[in-house]
Amino acid sequence: PMAPPSAHATKTQTCQVYGDAGICLKTRTIVIDVPMTDCFHVLDRILVCPMPDGGVSVTADFKIHFVKQTIFKHIIYSTTKGDFISWFDGLAQMMQDALQRKLLSPRKELTEEKYDSVDPVEEVVTWGDRICGNNDNALQMLQILCMTLIVIQIVSFLELRSMKESIRNLEMIAKSCGK
Repeated sequence: PMAPPSAHATKTQTCQVYGDAGICLKTRTIVIDVPMTDCFHVLDRILVCPMPDGGVSVTADFKIHFVKQTIFKHIIYSTTKGDFISWFDGLAQMMQDALQRKLLSPRKELTEEKYDSVDPVEEVVTWGDRICGNNDNALQMLQILCMTLIVIQIVSFLELRSMKESIRNLEMIAKSCGK
């Protein structure tokens, strides 16, 4: 059977505020009622911390946690990695627009490690160390970023449609392997 045109997914989010130290937004995404999506779930985390100079540091990472063996691990990983890197780039752009500021020293740091099939796969993407600001409005910037992150998470939930295409490809591969 082919993947449905839309898929039911559950996102569980936790937003933790650590006083003046920063904010952590954690999300767990599970796709439901679609063949071959019961073998993994995606965990992502966004950390927002004030910088000594009044700017804000933003770090985002995700893990694909495989809970079952699957021959499609590489395809799932590759597709999800591309989707999340694209999403993280959009996040950086939206934060720029929301704060009407320009990112300083943009850079990406990607780390990739090999895990056995049931361990998480992690991808860390870091943007420029700070978003311009000053000490007077650092807390206000953190609050704006938190609200922006929550809005972006909702938008990303709607973007799970790209995952549908990957599932269709997996089903086609599985079907052709079965013949």
